[in-house]
Amino acid sequence: MSLLNILNNRSKQNNLRVSLGKTTDSSINKTSTKTVIDPEDIVKWLVTQTNANGSLYLESVARQYIHALRFAPKKFEISDVAINRNVFAFQTPDELNDFWETCKAASNYKQVNMETSGAFSAGMNCLLRYLKHLSVYEEETALHTVSVPKKQEENIIEKLTSLLETHYSNGYRINSPIEMTKLRGFAAAECGEELKFSDDELKKHIRSCGIELNSKVFIASAETKEHIKTIVSDYFGSGAQAIFYEEFFNKNEKWLIEASVVTEDILLCVLARIYRGMEFTKTFFGVTHDTVETVIKSEILRVWGDSVLINYNQIAERLTYIPFTRIKHTLAFNHEFIWNSEGTYTHVNKVIISKDEKEAVSRAVKKECAAHGYTSVNNLPLQEIAERNHELSISAIQCAVYSICLSDEYDKNGKIITPKGKALNALEIMKVYCLSLDKCTLDDLLQYEEEITGEVHRFLPMGAAFSTMVRVDKETFVADKYLAFNKAQVDRAIAKFVTGNYLPLKSFTTFGTFPDCGQRWNLFLLESYCRRFSKQFRFDTPSVNSRNAGAVIRKNCGLSYTEIMADAVTHAKIPLKEERVANFLFEAGFTGRSARTKVNEVIEAAKVLQGRKA
Repeated sequence: MSLLNILNNRSKQNNLRVSLGKTTDSSINKTSTKTVIDPEDIVKWLVTQTNANGSLYLESVARQYIHALRFAPKKFEISDVAINRNVFAFQTPDELNDFWETCKAASNYKQVNMETSGAFSAGMNCLLRYLKHLSVYEEETALHTVSVPKKQEENIIEKLTSLLETHYSNGYRINSPIEMTKLRGFAAAECGEELKFSDDELKKHIRSCGIELNSKVFIASAETKEHIKTIVSDYFGSGAQAIFYEEFFNKNEKWLIEASVVTEDILLCVLARIYRGMEFTKTFFGVTHDTVETVIKSEILRVWGDSVLINYNQIAERLTYIPFTRIKHTLAFNHEFIWNSEGTYTHVNKVIISKDEKEAVSRAVKKECAAHGYTSVNNLPLQEIAERNHELSISAIQCAVYSICLSDEYDKNGKIITPKGKALNALEIMKVYCLSLDKCTLDDLLQYEEEITGEVHRFLPMGAAFSTMVRVDKETFVADKYLAFNKAQVDRAIAKFVTGNYLPLKSFTTFGTFPDCGQRWNLFLLESYCRRFSKQFRFDTPSVNSRNAGAVIRKNCGLSYTEIMADAVTHAKIPLKEERVANFLFEAGFTGRSARTKVNEVIEAAKVLQGRKA
């Protein structure tokens, strides 16, 4: 059962009257002889009624309806300016219905009702129900009622509560005839008197003593409620704004269970009864109705203190009733909090940056973006800012400077800053970066990719490096200036191997006939040469890789790579079974691993090719 449903199912806390063998709400002890209905009477009655979902109305919802009923009628464009717009002045359902029809005829009815989120129309329905109930009540009271004095009612509740506390610490099964019989027996034996109520009447009394949940009534004793009040008062007295049910129950679980508050749901019901004036949400209650994220952020800042840096555990110790996981989540994902080191954060308000420094940063970024379309946080003038905020790491300084000086006009992706609305072209940025290097390793490129995008996808840095540099071994790329290719001689050397239209790269087993180029020939260097320099050959592969998977292909060959693989399968007379084809392509060097990627496409292409040859 959800927490909102628990709230909706709060047990009735109404005074009970006995009349001709029936129990009626004291809140309904109003007759239509009153000139104006007291809205508080409607609220008291409505929280004892079920809504369309079968659960009781919340008091906060009832008050929302009352508010709409007070103010919405004044806004309707009704031609009869003399009409009484006070809905609480209508005494009968017919009178209210007539007024409602007048409201519905107003040209702005839908708009006004929508402004109340439908609370006006819902409130009118509830008020109509209330007037109908009053009519029924008047008919009953006209027969003459014999009411039980208030003191006697209090005695009944007090004795029942005592019996339930003593004999039903694990809850009273409200619909159990056996429990009902036992309870009557306990009353006769221990109180010296019988419970002279019908079963239905007695159930109502029992419900008023405790909290009903899953067909059981649990009794929270006065002592338990006082203990809860003490804890809550002390916590809110320190300035706290909210208590999360989950954390309150976990921190007080032992004594709560001993006091028959055996679940978080029951705790919520107890709290809802004690603190009717507070705000209740799905996860917390308190003196605020803000979102969870806003509440936690506010609470973290409240207990932060004067420190520039603070860690998870320090905050959790000061926020007793906010779950640790929620604290961590807020610190990690709210941009006002800046990560400094493992588990440690600062807040943007703790970072000191002068007006001149803000302007200098803004000018530098504007200049770089105008020239290149982007800049890196590594290029920002941060020396004086870092010296002044010496407690912070350089990454924290960079994030803080972006948040304080640039976030209104620029986006930040990893370490790359671009004008708002301009998409980050990480590939082009990496190409520019590669062109600035003489030499780099694959790990260097992967690290740079993570800096600018926050992620690592090998195809991006390898794609950038292959298009701007030359790969001379598995780990190393160098600038073009470190090589000198005699393209005619290299192409002739390749042609001695590639006698047809294509040849897997791994089929090149010797480089004795290749001319000197300034670097030692190997499969990695040959791939780079075919990608960028060859006049007669190109290179293709399913994806960039470090396994030398792929093929050297004549440029005048118009086949796609899938068609080339299908042609190879056909010439090798490989059965067109998925596993056989996948293994062949891997072992021959066309693919980097024996995965099934595009294998079915290759099989279909091979079937077409074999059909043509047949």
